[in-house]
Amino acid sequence: MNLAQIGSLVCHQVTERTLQVGDGYLPLCCRCTGIYAGFLIGIFYQLVFWRTKLKEIPVLKISLLCFVLLIALIVDSLGSYFKLWSLSNETRLILGLLGGSSISLFLFPVFNYSLFAKSKRDTGITKFVEYAGALLLIGLFFLFSFVYNRIAYFALATTSIAGVIILYLMINTTISARIISWKSRKDTKWQNVLLLTVIALVLTGFEFYLLLKKHLKF
Repeated sequence: MNLAQIGSLVCHQVTERTLQVGDGYLPLCCRCTGIYAGFLIGIFYQLVFWRTKLKEIPVLKISLLCFVLLIALIVDSLGSYFKLWSLSNETRLILGLLGGSSISLFLFPVFNYSLFAKSKRDTGITKFVEYAGALLLIGLFFLFSFVYNRIAYFALATTSIAGVIILYLMINTTISARIISWKSRKDTKWQNVLLLTVIALVLTGFEFYLLLKKHLKF
């Protein structure tokens, strides 16, 4: 299964709403490219440049900003779906990036709390200057979408598709941790580690299978 086929499971891939980079179209439309790439960028920022076991969402003022960005993404998606308006592809991309990164700032602490409940509790983002780091990476990704060559295509396409896979795996791992009452990997037997992994992979595979069946109907 290539990148375009994976993308077809979660995206309509309408040509006029998809960025053409070099000689080919990206595997996801502009909005979906932004959402999944923004999510992966947000996870990367928190994991590498921030805290690995962060268990608290950002402070209220930043959480509210992220919530507003998510609402803006949803409103634009609904308006586009009901043909009330049609924004430019660049606007769809930036709204997707901001919305996707906002999802990561909420999901990552929940994911960490589910897996590392007994470990040290790192606090969430408390200052706008810390949040600005994620916005900087998002801005660089957005600018990179205007570079029309094969390297740019590969970078944009793989980042967005990796975001799809990582998002599903993180959600399903969080669900799996709850199913087996996972508390902390420090005092959990290897059998439970294996069970957690198997449940998460099975859930992800089943969801992708359902998406594939739905896609084939159309």
